[in-house]
Amino acid sequence: MAVDSTSVTESIPKGKYEGKAGGLNMVLDFTDSSHVDFAINPYTGSPSSCDQLSYTYEAVTNQISIVSNDAWELAWRKQGVNPRYGDVKFAYRPEENSIVFMQDSVTSFLTAC
Repeated sequence: MAVDSTSVTESIPKGKYEGKAGGLNMVLDFTDSSHVDFAINPYTGSPSSCDQLSYTYEAVTNQISIVSNDAWELAWRKQGVNPRYGDVKFAYRPEENSIVFMQDSVTSFLTAC
């Protein structure tokens, strides 16, 4: 059976996703297909944010890879995490329009707003 290609659209993360993740209130706001705004507000401590971080999205695996920069690394180091070594991972769940956040053995979900 042939599939009408006009009815098939690639699902990518769009807009704002929020949730509680490992002691943090987290927001990811996908502003376009290659940039995301990021904010974390720990239950105790100073909030951090990074605007217009570059990211890539691999549709086959649903993995979101944020391109590291100084602000991104500092935000995570304030939380005792080193994002360079794979301690922080994100995946998009298009069927639920949510983001999975993974840090070490903790998995949390960010939901669309």
